[in-house]
Amino acid sequence: PELALLFCSDRATGGAHPQLFRMSADGRGKYRLLTEAGCVLYPQPDGTLVGALQDTAAGGETRLVRARPNPANPRAEWVVEWLAPELRHLDFSADAVPFGGGLLFTATDSAGLTDVFRLLPGTDSVMRLTHDPWFETGVSVDPGSPDGPVVYARWGVTRMEGDLSAAFAAGSDLYAIPLDGGKPKRLTTDPQVDRTPQVRGAVVVFARGSGEGEEEGLMELYLLDLGTLEEVRLTRNDWNDLEPNLTRDGTRLCWQSEEYGHYEMNLRTMDLATRRERVLVDAPGRDTNCHWTPDGRAVVFTGYRTGDANLYLVPAEGGAELPLTRLRSHEAFIGFLPEPTRGSTRAEK
Repeated sequence: PELALLFCSDRATGGAHPQLFRMSADGRGKYRLLTEAGCVLYPQPDGTLVGALQDTAAGGETRLVRARPNPANPRAEWVVEWLAPELRHLDFSADAVPFGGGLLFTATDSAGLTDVFRLLPGTDSVMRLTHDPWFETGVSVDPGSPDGPVVYARWGVTRMEGDLSAAFAAGSDLYAIPLDGGKPKRLTTDPQVDRTPQVRGAVVVFARGSGEGEEEGLMELYLLDLGTLEEVRLTRNDWNDLEPNLTRDGTRLCWQSEEYGHYEMNLRTMDLATRRERVLVDAPGRDTNCHWTPDGRAVVFTGYRTGDANLYLVPAEGGAELPLTRLRSHEAFIGFLPEPTRGSTRAEK
């Protein structure tokens, strides 16, 4: 009850573009925070959000922003501050993670090169961590470590085209780089694709395989020791296991499993100490984008049950699902905010 959920929804625009909303942890009290297009914003320790939105006054460019609540109405009235105008030439992706009062993200420059960047805490100063011709995605860092490193996937292509087949054919490996930049360290050398790393402490969980399309089932989950670079295979199936997400303490894992096919995904969890695996959600349709609550007692996910994408919450040990959104729109979970205790709620619901 002390947490609010941030989520992205196109409900107010009739599907034209997504905007940022919040709601209480039980699915009540939904409010639109921002009217700008986009919702790649992430909570900071000071209660603000940082990320990227479309600046319609600048021709729809995607720019870095910081959003702050209006103290008189913190549930529903937020103000946007546009950051780093000198970075307008960058095309920001949805690939970002908050860290230490700042943000780690990937962006493509005017030359078409995609690299890893860092918005420094409490500033609008941006540091470019990588300077190479390869395409990079999947930034991750342990939120509890002040020293990093930043782990990401480097693809064997210079640009990511709309068709991923060329990128999968070229493969990708995981790299690590210090938070203040420096020489990247190669972590994996497999000829297949290594992607979507999740860092906790000295270990990284990631997906590896040669394809994840609807006619393929070739992605599995692995665990990597950052010190020894020893790898352990966590799943061994004839279907895709994708999008791993770890609890804050790194002891448990949830992910998206395609046991019944590309359009019948369910959610699974694993205790990393015992390797005990269980099906968490096994409802008809697609269940994706699983995220642990901060206390690890529940999982928030996106479920496609009626053709729309709505948010659900389920206890970590399984049980009845709580539908958090029920409208005919598409919603995606972003993160958690402290629930404000004061202020009116006169803004649009």
